[in-house]
Amino acid sequence: MMKNLVFLLLATTLLFTACKKEDLTDYTNTMDITAHQWKFNSLFVDGWEGNMDWEENRYILDFQTDTTLSMLLSVNSSFGSFRIPEKGEINISKYGIITEVCCDLTIDTILVKNFINVNSYKVLGNNLFLNGPNNLEIKFKQE
Repeated sequence: MMKNLVFLLLATTLLFTACKKEDLTDYTNTMDITAHQWKFNSLFVDGWEGNMDWEENRYILDFQTDTTLSMLLSVNSSFGSFRIPEKGEINISKYGIITEVCCDLTIDTILVKNFINVNSYKVLGNNLFLNGPNNLEIKFKQE
């Protein structure tokens, strides 16, 4: 009887802790996205989808100053300029790859190519979504 009670208590505890839902609170108007580093998670554009689960210290979006940002890619780096006219809007320009080693992965090239198309962002929980035309959505998780 005692074993059954312990098992039931343990199973109930596991059930409640395993089913914890992801925070989807909208922090777009309250969070300063430039104060955080963001780990690349996925890219969707015009029907194309790419995901990345890179274990090393790569694919981290870093807002370095009030106007510059960078990200380490698979073997090379990328950088550019940005401006946030108001919360929820972002303009990225002059974004490119610094090629030090051949060759970039396809997802690197597509990611960099689409960064300059980003025109808005939203923060839901600990996720940053950069959005643009052609159903562009680049998802990052807060580091």
